[in-house]
Amino acid sequence: MARNRQPWFVPDFGDNWQWSVALAVRISRLGKCIQPKFASRYYDARTLLWLPSCSSPQAPQWSQCMDGAAIAGDWMPLTENIMNINGTMYDMADFGFDSFIAEASKIVTLKTGDIIAMPLESFKANPATIDSHVELYLDNSMALSFNIK
Repeated sequence: MARNRQPWFVPDFGDNWQWSVALAVRISRLGKCIQPKFASRYYDARTLLWLPSCSSPQAPQWSQCMDGAAIAGDWMPLTENIMNINGTMYDMADFGFDSFIAEASKIVTLKTGDIIAMPLESFKANPATIDSHVELYLDNSMALSFNIK
């Protein structure tokens, strides 16, 4: 994962790089076999996650595993269920984090610091243009800001 406010360099392999955005929550306590009604107790902050991808046939399958394959924004506390992402209003309940955490915790132990991300459909397949600047806002605060080089 790359750092926020540091440039992201377009890799040499492949062309036609695109990016999408996911809403991510940070797990705040150890948990296994969590019931959906208690799942909200297991995460304490949210952010936006920037995810580049390459649709070029010459890009290796492991291109999602490269250095800088994701950039996490600044973590913000969970203050309310309604949030504003770049001017669009979302309800946290619409993402289904509670049911996903319940299902995931049946097969893996969730540990403090784990990150769970859900894609934002309105941010699919934006071109990763060299010499462009990306700024994404969460609850009217800048969550991500970096240049594409």
